Amino acid sequence: MPNLKRRLIPAIYIPPLADSKNETIEDACALLDKIKNLFSLTQQMQRGGEWQSNARKLLKQSSAALPPIIEIFDALGIELKASVGERNSFLAKPVAIPKDIELDEEIVRAIQNKAAGKSPFGLGGLIGKGAAKKKLEEIRILTNAPDTLEDWEHVKAYVALQRRFRELVTRWNSIASELAVECFEAVEPVHAIKAAEYHSQHITLREHIALEQQVIDQSHALMPTWKRHFEVEENTECLQELQHLLDSHTLLYRLANTWASKDQFQRILSDYNGKIIDDLKEFIASVLGNPSISDAEMQAKWSSLLGGCRI
Repeated sequence: MPNLKRRLIPAIYIPPLADSKNETIEDACALLDKIKNLFSLTQQMQRGGEWQSNARKLLKQSSAALPPIIEIFDALGIELKASVGERNSFLAKPVAIPKDIELDEEIVRAIQNKAAGKSPFGLGGLIGKGAAKKKLEEIRILTNAPDTLEDWEHVKAYVALQRRFRELVTRWNSIASELAVECFEAVEPVHAIKAAEYHSQHITLREHIALEQQVIDQSHALMPTWKRHFEVEENTECLQELQHLLDSHTLLYRLANTWASKDQFQRILSDYNGKIIDDLKEFIASVLGNPSISDAEMQAKWSSLLGGCRI
């Protein structure tokens, strides 16, 4: 079928593939999957912050100093994810504490003592502890003051988690600035949740950069005469054009195979007669390979024909 491409899409020039081997078509299909994944990553990145632009520029520099920093950053990300996961146990049974109570060592020890069944302030009792006592009385689990040892153990775990969050945010501000990732002006426990999101977005950014480079390199190998390989970077329109070109090549390949199959079927059926044979000949002649008939409709017609062949 030498004129198939011209007949199907006469108005569009399609740069040829490097060769017509089956392996090349398989590579084109694999590259189409990568392009779809790249579009998906692009959509995910649109939900990220403005910091991604500077972080991307830094990552594209491929500095030898970056890998060890990223290794530390990812280790912190794992800790953040684990700590944020621990937070889930307090969603069903929330704890309310006075602001910054986790920074008050005296109160923290008092809570630990209560969880161990001891007097909150030790042998000294409540003498001179009016302010600290008031803070303890403000603690709530749901709407109630903690009463049992189990309640105080729950409060103790919550306060420990808030202290952990502060530590992680402090470390985040130290390392994130090295990667042009968003930092926090104040070190607050709640920022640990946002930091975990930023880390996830940075991983997506790195995956996007790596996949984008693969698409550029592989498209150049598959269609060496196409002139826009290096315009693919952060260019949705160019990426869509590449996707369209590869789709066209795979479509032409499938149509060519379908046409060859039609010829083979017609030769086989030419020696036979009968209603079912006539129906099969009509299907091959007018349905198989017809671009105006959907895959679902074609499959339905084929299934119906097969049903008619059963005894």
